Amino acid sequence: MTEDIRNRYNIRGPQADIVAAILEGRPPQFSSRDARPGFDCLIVVLRRIFSHIMLGPVPAIDWLADSEKENPILRYAWGLFGDETEVESANRARHQVFDELHSKGLDNQGSFEELCNSSLMNKTFWSQSEFRLTGYHVDIDTRKPVEVSHDELADTSLVKLNHVDHPGRRLHEAVNGSFGVKTKNEKKLLLQPHNPRIVRLMYTPSPNETIRFGYDMLRHLEVPIIEFHPNDPEAGVIKGWIRYSLLAVVRLRDEQHPTEFVRTYGDRGENLIGEREPPSIVDNCWSINDQHGKYMMFYGVMTDGHDLPNAQFPEVSLPSLTEDDVKMMKRMECYLDSLLDEDDHQKLQLTPPPSSIPKLPLTEESQDGQRTGSVNAGRTVSSGGQSEPQNPDISKSIF
Repeated sequence: MTEDIRNRYNIRGPQADIVAAILEGRPPQFSSRDARPGFDCLIVVLRRIFSHIMLGPVPAIDWLADSEKENPILRYAWGLFGDETEVESANRARHQVFDELHSKGLDNQGSFEELCNSSLMNKTFWSQSEFRLTGYHVDIDTRKPVEVSHDELADTSLVKLNHVDHPGRRLHEAVNGSFGVKTKNEKKLLLQPHNPRIVRLMYTPSPNETIRFGYDMLRHLEVPIIEFHPNDPEAGVIKGWIRYSLLAVVRLRDEQHPTEFVRTYGDRGENLIGEREPPSIVDNCWSINDQHGKYMMFYGVMTDGHDLPNAQFPEVSLPSLTEDDVKMMKRMECYLDSLLDEDDHQKLQLTPPPSSIPKLPLTEESQDGQRTGSVNAGRTVSSGGQSEPQNPDISKSIF
């Protein structure tokens, strides 16, 4: 198994920021032939969730150890995924997970939706307290909790906003529709808000551009705090709201999109750019505002003392250098090195020796020792007679 981040760093101490940067910036390592978009997108999403709710001075999650024993996906998502020296061990760990999933009846080449909403993930993750949108399902007649399966708990915690079937429905309407009195198996059940740390949303946009939601309308959501009257459970009063911001979105596989892509966001709403961005799961050409598609979106509760971000970050931030750019630069470096033998390489200088620089006449000189001619403009002459640059433009450096 690839090295676990938690064995290298203290995730609840001062090193939590380092762990967050690793979780958010390093996707799993794999060759292009070994890509599994559904699986790999799920790992990226889990790492973003881990960084949001499991780091720093927070209580340890008591169910996590048992869930990781049963679910290899959760264990693998804590991988260090370091530099190229760890690629081999990471790939071995990857295929160990594939074998374990096969033994549990899951296809490692399955879609994101199949893996994310599988019974394994529902039991070990989505039905747990931190991810449950609703609390106990209470029978209205008996006033007692009703036993509910892990799959049902996870499903009732997944908000569904389908603008094909329900054009123009507001996000808060979809969220609020998860609560109140529901009839299931001929029983009237009261579903109350549970105030989870993470909220999941399945979003299907409208084909009508005039009413289709854009990114700005989906950046945040709110879960109500509802007080139900004990004698009239159908009469609930909203006492407040808990706010959430978008952490990750996955464009799901469908008839028009043969592969899945993932995108993650920081706590302020900025699009996070990873150290590596595998083209099999990262693409900057799609948008939530596209006409066709289906999206799984993940929202994290906003931390204490933080209101909704004022900065309107764009949906997509392009990296200054793509992964292909970095590879090309490395190839160029190797090629240039091959043109130089070892001795020449050691003698290579960034600037020509002083003796080779032609001496040009100075056209002007000020009384305080500053030369203002065309050769030394913008430079100060030191006591030794050599000129020193003032405010050098470091932006013109090669790197």
